[in-house]
Amino acid sequence: MITRRAAIQIGLGALAAACSSTEPDIRSGRIEVRPVAGSAPLPPGLHSLKLERDALLYIPERHRGAFALMLHGAGGTPERILRRFTSQADEFAVALFATKSEGLTWDAIRGDLGTDLLFLRNALRAAFENCAVDPAHLAISGFSDGASYALSLGVANGDLFSHVMAFSPGFLIPMDRVGKARIFLRTARTIRSCRSIMPAGRLRAIFDGPVFRSRSVNSTASTRFRPRWRARLFGG
Repeated sequence: MITRRAAIQIGLGALAAACSSTEPDIRSGRIEVRPVAGSAPLPPGLHSLKLERDALLYIPERHRGAFALMLHGAGGTPERILRRFTSQADEFAVALFATKSEGLTWDAIRGDLGTDLLFLRNALRAAFENCAVDPAHLAISGFSDGASYALSLGVANGDLFSHVMAFSPGFLIPMDRVGKARIFLRTARTIRSCRSIMPAGRLRAIFDGPVFRSRSVNSTASTRFRPRWRARLFGG
């Protein structure tokens, strides 16, 4: 007969083994979920997915498959970052999906990939089940801390994300590169440190692929991009 103490020890041992077995997978930054063929898309409009955190999916009227995962900056919210991009989502027919970080900012910014990455995997799975997604036009994007996270996850998941849009990123989290996503960087002229830390030439060498660069006068304008950039990013 197993005693209560022995049962607890067995349970803790199994938990430790499970954690250790998933650590390398988490550190890799990999996102294994993929768009679902034949999914039943929600109608156009703003939808709140019933997940453990806030998760908003915006589908424009003329949506045909382009999709962007949006990561907010420190202290931000899904609602705030969607407001910045909704008009352009309507113009370019791109569905937007935004979620909330567990803390004030994303886990990797604090030094570890963990609960936020696990949540993003599950959240993307839910979004793909509720939105028709064209894998050739699937972007990850973010602002500030979210831009650093988006850029880093885009490097590690170039076989999932076809495009990466980083608005005022501060750094790149070291992860093995998989695939060759098209990279778009936008930084404010007032953010000098970002231009020195993230020079496009160095990024081209790291990614061995296309990196497009633009600057704006201020940080508010840095979350907008012109049709010529849209043509480079989404091929239209």
